[in-house]
Amino acid sequence: MFRLDGKVALITGGARGLGLAMATGLAEAGAEVVLADILRDEGEEKARDLTARGQKAHYRTIDVSDRDGVFAAMNEVADALGGIDVLINNAGVGGKSHGGPFAAQEMTPEHWRALMSINLDGPFACCQAVHPIMKARGGGAIINIASVWGLGASSSMPVAAYASSKGALVNLTRQLAVEWARDGIRVNAIAPGFFDTQLAAGGGGGGGGPEADWKKKMREQIGERMPMGRRGAPEEIKGAAIFLASEASGLVTGHTLPVDGGWMAW
Repeated sequence: MFRLDGKVALITGGARGLGLAMATGLAEAGAEVVLADILRDEGEEKARDLTARGQKAHYRTIDVSDRDGVFAAMNEVADALGGIDVLINNAGVGGKSHGGPFAAQEMTPEHWRALMSINLDGPFACCQAVHPIMKARGGGAIINIASVWGLGASSSMPVAAYASSKGALVNLTRQLAVEWARDGIRVNAIAPGFFDTQLAAGGGGGGGGPEADWKKKMREQIGERMPMGRRGAPEEIKGAAIFLASEASGLVTGHTLPVDGGWMAW
């Protein structure tokens, strides 16, 4: 039930971090994977690495904030590989990107719009682009990568734009699940907690100041609030992705699955 042999899976933001971990997991389960990213050199290298291990992997440049480019890329991948059975909308940016983080009262319109464009508009464009492709094949599975901050607020960092984009993605997941169920398309989400990734490490800030204080508070919260008391390794998200992509979750749609070490359990 967990095998993906003969399936084509496209993972946005697949060149590194959680995207690469999920792509690797799906490839190990038998899928032919497409690492779709703006990071060409890393994406091509990781696709070669997977191929060298006997798996089927490709790289395709996709900028999810470019709607026309998304539609063109999805159609090109479908034409080249015979379709797309699984889409993982993983590409995104955090609250520290585009000049952030900002306290809500100080947030610039540019920061808000940039995060919405990439974290919400991008996944929606990908979903729209893949819908006719999946429908023509009798169905498919879409997995949106949300966040625990799409399920609850952050007290350790001011992330109003990020949390809003991920919260909207959670409810978009529900709505698309309802609208597309009769087309055979299941739409679910994963809400990761705190993982050791390049994105998380890169946003940690330098020396002192407010950003260092937020980082310290986050470390303290993970140790005190999270029942498992630690960050996750990227490989620990593989199982959730394989489950939601495969027939093992054949009756699951509209669901958001936290992978968070228990963060949202209380």
